[in-house]
Amino acid sequence: MKNNRDLLVKIKQALADVPALAECLSHISVSVNDGAVVLSGTIDSAALKTLATEIVSAIPGVDYLIEEFRVEKGDRHRVAVQIDWAKGKIALK
Repeated sequence: MKNNRDLLVKIKQALADVPALAECLSHISVSVNDGAVVLSGTIDSAALKTLATEIVSAIPGVDYLIEEFRVEKGDRHRVAVQIDWAKGKIALK
C-alpha cells in the first residue's frame, strides 16, 4: 500500500510550483487512495486543465488518474456592478 498522505503532499506541491495553477488551488480538490488520484473542482482554462493533468500523472506513485475538472473563470475575473435603481444608472467598479 502506498502512503496516501505523502503522495497528496507531493501532488499539491507540484501544482503549487506552477504560478498559474497556484492561483486555482483553492478551487482544486485532490483525493488519493493507494496510487489512484482524483482531481476535481474548477479550473480557469482547458490549457490549465491539461497542464495539471500532465503534472500529476508524471509524479512517481500516481498509478491511475481521474480528472473531473470543470472549466470556469475564477473569481478574480468577475466585475463588480453597482446599480442605482432610483437614478436608473449602472456603474462598473
